[in-house]
Amino acid sequence: MDTGRRAGVMSLGLAVALAAPCAAQDPSPLGPGVRVRLSVAASRDLLKGTVQALDQRVLSVISDDHQLVQVPRASITRIETGWGRKGNARKGLIIGGLIGVGGGLLVCGTDDEHPFDGRGTNLDTCDGAGEWITLPLLTGAAYGGLGALIGHFIKSDRWVELPLDKVRMSVGPSRRGLGLSLSVSF
Repeated sequence: MDTGRRAGVMSLGLAVALAAPCAAQDPSPLGPGVRVRLSVAASRDLLKGTVQALDQRVLSVISDDHQLVQVPRASITRIETGWGRKGNARKGLIIGGLIGVGGGLLVCGTDDEHPFDGRGTNLDTCDGAGEWITLPLLTGAAYGGLGALIGHFIKSDRWVELPLDKVRMSVGPSRRGLGLSLSVSF
């Protein structure tokens, strides 16, 4: 096999290998059984549920409270599909770490006026500047680890927005009565 042909085959193989993970990351096509989150022109609330049926005019969704809701497709201003679930370990780490550091600083800064208990033992936990750093860091690390562990098990939905029509016009209620909205996407 000559070098030109070999380079072409390798390029084709590389393109196919790289296209497969990209295709796997596309959002789910809209169809029955797909989890969706909708924003409708007439309401500020989001509608979450599972698509039951759809046609050119109406999208039928079974909401999270098990009610069948038929939404006119012309009134949909935003639609997102569920793309799995994710853990919240990072958020738990940050929240737990901040609580731990704050608690460590609080322990170091409390009651310097009565440093001894009834038996003559010194209760002042942070005598030097080094202890003012190490205790909050240790409690922050401990509570941060606990928060990350808890956050890992608390799952939330991951959403991917689907594109709507390029230009959409809708009429709906506004603060001053009836309003006309125009949205343009590129």
